[in-house]
Amino acid sequence: MKLTHIDITFDLETCSLDPHAAVIQIAALPWVRGSKTLTDLFPDELPTFESKVDLRSCVMDGFDFDRNTIQWWSGQQKELRDNLADGDCYPIDEVFREFCVWIADIKGLTKAETVSLWAQGADFDIAILRHVCNKYDIPLPVSHQDFRDARSFILELVAINNGYASVPADTEKLYECLPPLPQEAVADGQPHNAFYDALRTSWNVNTCLSYIS
Repeated sequence: MKLTHIDITFDLETCSLDPHAAVIQIAALPWVRGSKTLTDLFPDELPTFESKVDLRSCVMDGFDFDRNTIQWWSGQQKELRDNLADGDCYPIDEVFREFCVWIADIKGLTKAETVSLWAQGADFDIAILRHVCNKYDIPLPVSHQDFRDARSFILELVAINNGYASVPADTEKLYECLPPLPQEAVADGQPHNAFYDALRTSWNVNTCLSYIS
């Protein structure tokens, strides 16, 4: 598969809102902007990435655990908490090293000349990714110019289309202003699962790009 450009969205679930936050889960997927169908947007031949982090490694290496965030997690649905707790988990440095290798592999598979790495907020997922890579000397296979803040982009496009007065303060309600992610895109996905959130963000960014193309 040869593309001039490839977009990648990643999402983190964490134990804090700090750039030094302990990470619970990371997921990412590549997508092809301008696509009209799910199969074109998320090509089957391009692999996704998903991994859970062993929180003991975050404790040992001094990552941040915030009491309020932990209490917030305790108030979420049991199904969501069980999903994050079940299955294999790996040391945080190993997970992020493999994530960066995966990004390089996607660039190689698509032969893309350029890449955009999207996440929800320049001060959150992107800041955490940069901190972890700096901490463990993990080379990022993208330039700082390749990072994209999906939250701000979506908010501004919704505001332009609907008027600033109509933009909700709650990010979850912001998505109600956009066409919903088709049900066939996910089996049992729900917000605050990293893969579901990355999938939904990709869908919404592509929708917003269609407004200005």
